[in-house]
Amino acid sequence: MSSKRIAFQKFINAMRKISLEVNDLEICKRLDILMATSKEDLSLSLINDLVSDPIHFDPKIIPEPFTQYARHYVYMAKRNAKLGPQLDSPSQEGGEDSDLPTEPSKSQTKKPKPRAGSTKHREEQEPVRQALVTRVIKEIPVKKPKKPKK
Repeated sequence: MSSKRIAFQKFINAMRKISLEVNDLEICKRLDILMATSKEDLSLSLINDLVSDPIHFDPKIIPEPFTQYARHYVYMAKRNAKLGPQLDSPSQEGGEDSDLPTEPSKSQTKKPKPRAGSTKHREEQEPVRQALVTRVIKEIPVKKPKKPKK
């Protein structure tokens, strides 16, 4: 299949961009496989609506094999919104209580964003992933091994 399939590419790129957890990346891999085997493209207008406002998007309007991926995208967007500004793109400034001298904002310097699979992207996401892993590890109860009976 040599066609471009623009809507698919836009959807998978948007999913990769907001992926934080290992299961997010696994779902992206499964979506890649589904895209490779699917014969038709998604509606570009639906994908644009999903990407532009995922929190208010109804995933049920996406055709069936892709509905679960749209639901997961909405879930990731809501999760990232709850986790707060530490997950936002680096172009956003800190809070109002910043006493630092004003410098040109990062969005004005127009540095290229790292691609979702690039090393730089993984390095930027690593502190967030590490915090999630640490939180999960702390929640897992540790069982002490039983002593064998003689």
